[in-house]
Amino acid sequence: MKLKPVVASAFAVLLLSGAAVSETTSPQMLAVEQVADNVITEKVKAAIVAEPELENAEISVETIQGVVRLNGYVATAAAVQNAAAIALNVAGVKAVQNDLKTR
Repeated sequence: MKLKPVVASAFAVLLLSGAAVSETTSPQMLAVEQVADNVITEKVKAAIVAEPELENAEISVETIQGVVRLNGYVATAAAVQNAAAIALNVAGVKAVQNDLKTR
């Protein structure tokens, strides 16, 4: 099999850079991960709002590859810890990056 020069060059760059092509990086898998991340984000938001201590807090939630990032403001240090614990208990969450601050 003979590769066209452009394809051969791209293949060489991938090999030299150490990049590997795998099923987990296919566009289809990336789309599935993004949907799963969106579902996790919505579940975390719902769980946080359901907590009386946090229902009026200003918390943004972002999920990337199962890692949830909490950002915003809450009333107390206990609320910071509570929000992280709630997020960590949501199905699919691998880790929580807690960037919440108290007012």
